[in-house]
Amino acid sequence: MKNILILKSSKASYDDSLAEALNSYKNEDTRITWKYFDQVTFELVDGAISVDVDGLDIKTFNFVYFKIWQKNYLIANALSLVLDHLGINFIDERVRNTHSNNKLKQMVLFSLNKLQIPNTIFPSIQNRTFAYLEEKLGSPFIMKDASGAEGRNNFLVNTELEFESIYSANTKVHFIYQKFIENTGDFRFGVIGDKVCYIKNRIRKDDNTHLNNLSEGASVEYKTISEYEFYNNLSIRVAELLKLNIAGVDLIINEDGKYYILEVNASPAFKNDPSTIKHVINYIESLI
Repeated sequence: MKNILILKSSKASYDDSLAEALNSYKNEDTRITWKYFDQVTFELVDGAISVDVDGLDIKTFNFVYFKIWQKNYLIANALSLVLDHLGINFIDERVRNTHSNNKLKQMVLFSLNKLQIPNTIFPSIQNRTFAYLEEKLGSPFIMKDASGAEGRNNFLVNTELEFESIYSANTKVHFIYQKFIENTGDFRFGVIGDKVCYIKNRIRKDDNTHLNNLSEGASVEYKTISEYEFYNNLSIRVAELLKLNIAGVDLIINEDGKYYILEVNASPAFKNDPSTIKHVINYIESLI
């Protein structure tokens, strides 16, 4: 049996008749399933990845047709990585070539490459509930914009009331949800070319925020690069996976040495730390 999944952006009045027409042309050994992007759930938990489409495991399909996917590129792009990994063909191939700042794509890519990330959920509209997310991630959990930057639309959620309030005020934002990793700060590894040029230990201003971003008032301490060889090599590998020549790789490093990749910034900000730009200029000059 050939199982074909057609994924579409949203339901239209003609969908049922179109699905019926498609099925009238198919061979007897072909099954066509018509679903929507808001029915897709990603679960990246304890090193394993599962993708569910309205209760159906993505592995049950032999082929996926991304139809009208551009408004849902975050989902389509991340799903293309999973399909490639599973050996499931799809169209259109252009789905692969979208933004490096897609945090869902980043988490999927890192998980597929056996790198450590916080447990991460991107829920379908049916699973977008506090109860489901708390069960999967514990409480509190992180709720952040899948394409955000500089700490914008990044929340620490403790209660269902907070969750509902945040979501209702940001209905057009595509959120990913992550297990909250206790920390006293994080590390930004500045990868430029094929080496780490700086390491910033960013420490949030107080416990009234969970954000360690300089744009949110965090302090910074520069670290000696040679003392972080393992994490330097890790950060360079992460940038290579994303095909980035310049990247800010954000890690939490526990006292026991265990790390978590939080995200990767494809365009590290200069405005909060102008000294960073000297490394970029030196790198550009070396390419001329």
